[in-house]
Amino acid sequence: MMRYGLRFLATMLLFVAVSTALWFPVSAEPPLMAHFIDVDQSDSCWLHLPSGDDILLDGGKRQADPTVVAYLCGITYTIRPTSMENSVPIYLPIVLGGAGATQPTPRPTTTTSATPTPTYTQTPTPTHTPTPTVTLTATPTATTGPSANELHITGLQYSGRDEHVEITNNGPGAQDMTGWRIQSVVGDQWFTFPTGYVLAAGSWVRVHSGPDAMDNPPSHLRWSTVYIWNNDGDEAKLYNAAGQVVDNWAY
Repeated sequence: MMRYGLRFLATMLLFVAVSTALWFPVSAEPPLMAHFIDVDQSDSCWLHLPSGDDILLDGGKRQADPTVVAYLCGITYTIRPTSMENSVPIYLPIVLGGAGATQPTPRPTTTTSATPTPTYTQTPTPTHTPTPTVTLTATPTATTGPSANELHITGLQYSGRDEHVEITNNGPGAQDMTGWRIQSVVGDQWFTFPTGYVLAAGSWVRVHSGPDAMDNPPSHLRWSTVYIWNNDGDEAKLYNAAGQVVDNWAY
């Protein structure tokens, strides 16, 4: 029974072959050829089309590039090694050989321009230029009035109820007497000229003391209404504003 079954199957295959030959004329074009290349994780498929063109499907990872290229070169074609990433859409379709064959167009690679590192330019430290020291020249102060040695004690009345000592300005100019003083040495008693008092050139002033002391500025100034000068002997001294003895009168 098995024998008859095999004969029936062979007859049917022959019938199909003859019918195919009658209905479909034999084409002169070369057949479609498929090659499967082992690239570890899966098979890379290379198709040789009847038109003479070639298509490579899935080149595998980058590590499989040498294997695929060596296989293709060993068949017929010489190709330029290219990067075959595992991402199929990047290089499909790949057409090799043939008169109208085209090479795959790689996906443009985005090139990142490196941002230049700014160069640090050191700012020079400004040099300190010393400021020249300005030397101030003292401006001579104009001397107003006569020099100190041009004022003298020119008289002293030590008796009576109206005592006085007389000061004369023998200089060519007026003398400001502010701060000038007269001393009675024996009693150590002092008279200070009023602030702003000026003794004109060639003029004199008498400073009075005693019960009947006169007071009639600017020539007569009152010191005190008590006795100042000692009848048995005394000394009068004239001091300028700096405290220096300008003149003296003793009796």
